[in-house]
Amino acid sequence: QKDSLLAARRLKDRRRYATMSPTQRAAYNAHRRELYHRQGEEARKRRRERERARYHSLEGDDKRTRNARRAQLERERYNKLSKEELAERNAKRRERAKMKKMM
Repeated sequence: QKDSLLAARRLKDRRRYATMSPTQRAAYNAHRRELYHRQGEEARKRRRERERARYHSLEGDDKRTRNARRAQLERERYNKLSKEELAERNAKRRERAKMKKMM
């Protein structure tokens, strides 16, 4: 029942789109594009809020475990850097420290 209603709706939408003029199609497609981007941004915002809540709700051992895991990942990332990448990273760090000192 539900599938047949959905199929009928899709067929109706396809026919309506097929009878649109080029300007109507352009307006319709622009509207759909806008909805697509807005919904994607709203989904990203909801995901960030969920992650932020999850991150800040940890306490005690869970927080220590999370921080230890993050520190380990960062150490692994650091150790994988090439000599050039390491030199660039350290140069940036020294530059930031110098700017901070001047303030």
